[in-house]
Amino acid sequence: MITIDKLRKLNPNLIIKELSDTAFNKYGQILEDYDFSEAVNFINKVPKPPRGEDLYVMNSPELCAMDIGKKIKNEIYGGLNIDLGYFLGTNDSTCDLLEYHRCDEIMVAVGDPQVICIGDQRDIIDNTYDLSLTELFFIPPGITVDLYATTLHGYSYQTSDEGYKMIIALVQNTNAEIDYKIDRTHRETKLLKNINSFMLIKNGELNKHEPDAYPGLRGHIDALRYK
Repeated sequence: MITIDKLRKLNPNLIIKELSDTAFNKYGQILEDYDFSEAVNFINKVPKPPRGEDLYVMNSPELCAMDIGKKIKNEIYGGLNIDLGYFLGTNDSTCDLLEYHRCDEIMVAVGDPQVICIGDQRDIIDNTYDLSLTELFFIPPGITVDLYATTLHGYSYQTSDEGYKMIIALVQNTNAEIDYKIDRTHRETKLLKNINSFMLIKNGELNKHEPDAYPGLRGHIDALRYK
């Protein structure tokens, strides 16, 4: 399993921080005493998608039925209905997508460590965000990370050829397809890609994940090398 020191040596052009760094305080927090071992065992049995493809299960009945699913709903989200699912795939390219929600997002890396590229929603100006403002953080597997609602985030960077595996919890129906009419003349509704998902991409024609999202990202971040 790769270490943050090894990643730093392989990527001298990038600043990769630990979650314990005070810089993370405005983006989120680490939650203690949550045992995801049963959920991790389940995720490890899910077949990986073919390289270059992603598998996003917004709400897994198996995960929700576990004790951890009930604890997340009742303790972290204060009794709100949630979706507890997972995201498997590969991402060894540069950051070209960021989104935010009207709720916190809980994430737990499974298997290998991951690196996330995050920023502050409040730095979006006229629906434009400069990628030079983002920061990279190393997420060890098994750590429960609570990303605040004001935090911009995108796809995790993988740190091995195995790709990435992430358990994700959000308020129910977040990322579901929009089933109502939207007035796109308002500034923020232009960014609304799915229910409770406000998204910006770098280039609509080149983005393989969300080609029709709002092209509001400017600048560039180098891809993460892990070997």
